Amino acid sequence: MDNGEELLKNFDKIHTTKLGTERIRRNLSLDIDHVVEWCKKQIGSSEAYYRKKRKKLVYQYRQLHHNGERI
Repeated sequence: MDNGEELLKNFDKIHTTKLGTERIRRNLSLDIDHVVEWCKKQIGSSEAYYRKKRKKLVYQYRQLHHNGERI
C-alpha cells in the first residue's frame, strides 16, 4: 500500500506511550490533554497528504493549526 493507505487502514490502532505523548506535546508546543486524538484529527484531515521517502512514510499537512493559530 502506498500514500498513507496502510496508516488510514489502521487508523483506530494509532496510540503512544505516556512518554511519547509528552514528547509530541513538547515538540509541537501543544497545550492540550488529548494529544493522540489531536494527531488523529490532523492525520484524517482532507488537507493531509502522504508521500514515501526512502523506507519512511512522511505525513504532511498543508498548514498545521492548533486553537485557530498556525504552528
